[in-house]
Amino acid sequence: MTVHFSMPRNIRSRITLSFALALSFLIGAFSAGLYGTYRTNLYDALDVRLRKDLEITDDALELLLTSDAESANGQLSKRLDPESWLVEVWNMTGTRTFTSGLPTDYLLGSQENGCTSGPEAESLTATTGLKVRSYCRASSSHPGHSFIRVARTREQIDSRLSEFSEMIWFGAPLVVLLSSIVGFYLARRALLPVDRLTEAARKITATRLGQRLPVENPDDELGRLAAAFNVVFENLERSFHQMRRFSSDASHELRTPLTAIRAMGEVAIKLREHAGKDPYEVIASILEEGHYLQDLIDSLLLLSRADSGQVKMSRQPLPIQHFVHEMIDLLGILAEEKGQRIDATKLGDLTVSADHQMIKRAFANLLDNAIKYSPPGSCIRIEAKDSGKNVELSVRDEGSGISADDRMRIFERFYRVSP
Repeated sequence: MTVHFSMPRNIRSRITLSFALALSFLIGAFSAGLYGTYRTNLYDALDVRLRKDLEITDDALELLLTSDAESANGQLSKRLDPESWLVEVWNMTGTRTFTSGLPTDYLLGSQENGCTSGPEAESLTATTGLKVRSYCRASSSHPGHSFIRVARTREQIDSRLSEFSEMIWFGAPLVVLLSSIVGFYLARRALLPVDRLTEAARKITATRLGQRLPVENPDDELGRLAAAFNVVFENLERSFHQMRRFSSDASHELRTPLTAIRAMGEVAIKLREHAGKDPYEVIASILEEGHYLQDLIDSLLLLSRADSGQVKMSRQPLPIQHFVHEMIDLLGILAEEKGQRIDATKLGDLTVSADHQMIKRAFANLLDNAIKYSPPGSCIRIEAKDSGKNVELSVRDEGSGISADDRMRIFERFYRVSP
């Protein structure tokens, strides 16, 4: 059987679970380290007492070997701490020559090959079942003759370690549980602004893009997130507004030539049916409107491609003087009809790197507006100036100008100032 574990779906539960797991690991590691340190300190203190017991026993070894067992035990009892202790003395042949406590054979184990416990103390169990800590060393007062083994009970240490373990096993889960409850509460409190942001975001629709998310604290993470979303909503609102205005203006621009084509077609039919005339002039007008309509559609397609980043510039060297005179030849007839004069004497011998078709569209629109909105008989001046990194091409007319309110919007698509 396979058991699949999945994380909770909501963030506060995931935060609480992650916090509980991390806290459990940290408390477990800390408790293990604390238990190990506490155990080491208890055994180190016991080992110090064992070494002291061995020194005392070694000093009294002559008395222990020459006196009876009862008298020797009495002498050791006066010198050693009043706590459960054991002493054994062995000779080099492996025979026990003295023992304290119960006269049981091999109370701490046999001693066949000298002191086998090594230079450090060790934990072992006596033949009576008593758990002790033992330390063994060759006698310094009778070198080459005797080995001394001392031991003390470990019951008090084991009892303290058991109590300490019970406290850890009971306290650690309780701490983790209480901390998880507090963590869940804090996570819920911390994520309340997210719930409010979510509710506010649900109210923002395509028809209600003017609403914004509340920013309670602009300096924290949620405040910066809400501010970033507000910028996105502001851009969306502007884009939706531009799309609606673009659709409206484009429809208006397309309606005029289509209406004219339809009207002229009807006139052509009537001329053919009633007057018997050749509708050549009407067809020519229809073709002219169709050409205008085609240019408009091409312009809209160009704008759409520019918005999507699909327009690629084809830069080539472009002499400014030759380009301006080409545009004057193209639009100069409009200025002549209004008795206007175009002055292009301050162009200099400048050459730029530009896309010829793109700059032609822009400059033609600029010059056409200058001719259209300048009074009859006025002068239109075209100048070119090298500013170092760029070439500035300007068109100046004697028209009424653009008001300050409209000046910031003249580059919006299809925008027209008030007549």
